[in-house]
Amino acid sequence: MVLNPHRHLEETDVLSMLGTTLAARIELRNLQEQQEYDRTHDKLTNLWNREGLSVMARTGADNMFCSLGVITTDVIHLSEINKQFGYISGNRRLMEVADLLKSLFPNYRIYRYDEDEMLVLCINIKRQEMEQQVENLQKRLAGLGFGVAMGYSWSAHPQTRSQIAEAEVLMSNDKLKLMHGTTVMKRMEQSVIDEINDLMERGRYLVYLQPKVDIPHRAHRGRGGTDPAAG
Repeated sequence: MVLNPHRHLEETDVLSMLGTTLAARIELRNLQEQQEYDRTHDKLTNLWNREGLSVMARTGADNMFCSLGVITTDVIHLSEINKQFGYISGNRRLMEVADLLKSLFPNYRIYRYDEDEMLVLCINIKRQEMEQQVENLQKRLAGLGFGVAMGYSWSAHPQTRSQIAEAEVLMSNDKLKLMHGTTVMKRMEQSVIDEINDLMERGRYLVYLQPKVDIPHRAHRGRGGTDPAAG
């Protein structure tokens, strides 16, 4: 405190300059922090983005993990949803998945890894906890009103990049099952049934009895069958 401003005018000027400089530096630091946040985070979900993952990789922090669990998710047909119903509808689905991941993994890093993909890095998670969390997530994703594929990986010898790749392979398989698996199998089965019925209606299949000999009892037993008609 300056008790006599007239006698200590120079000190007052210095304090004023220091105050201005300090305020400017604080504002500059806040601006830099905001720019760094914007650079490493997704604007829609406020999750980390790919650049945030790259920053971690460049620091070598992943080499210090005792274990690592990786979870990947993919909102199926997101591009088609955006085209047909608009980005608001697609973004709503992305936010649902992001909020779900935040609620289940509050202590781990979550990334928007791609347009329709999200990534969770569970650093130093134990295998049993990882398995339980994966099971919980699978149940919650199944309860959403749209399809979300999932993959995961866990290792006591963390290799972030290779584990992400492993989880993505499982996620791709899960995506194929959700998109085509059950539906395609049912369609194939029905197609075969329809084809057989059509051939039978057109007389292309004949029903016949095939004798079968029961040697111990020297008896003949009939056995039905079908066979395509010749010609």
